[in-house]
Amino acid sequence: MNKLNESAVRMFADGSNIQQVANKFGCSRQAVMKYLNRRGMATAKRPKMRTCIVCGKTFQHKRKRLTCGGSCLQAHRNSTAYNDNRQLQIKVNRDRKRSF
Repeated sequence: MNKLNESAVRMFADGSNIQQVANKFGCSRQAVMKYLNRRGMATAKRPKMRTCIVCGKTFQHKRKRLTCGGSCLQAHRNSTAYNDNRQLQIKVNRDRKRSF
């Protein structure tokens, strides 16, 4: 088993994820995380560059988000590509129909 060294820190800093570093050095992800945390590296999820499906603008976000902001989200909801069959959306639509 190869021991973790400073090249693991450089590899992670250059954009590799923890699993890739663990595979290269033949150890577990937990061992890599512990090593990186002891060296002062932030191992939390890093934001990824995403592209807005409405305006095409690129933005950073940690979770999967389709639009860059509120105006694009409203435009997406008003488009035909919006999926109205999700549970929350059905509940909201049902509540709208009940109000007089």
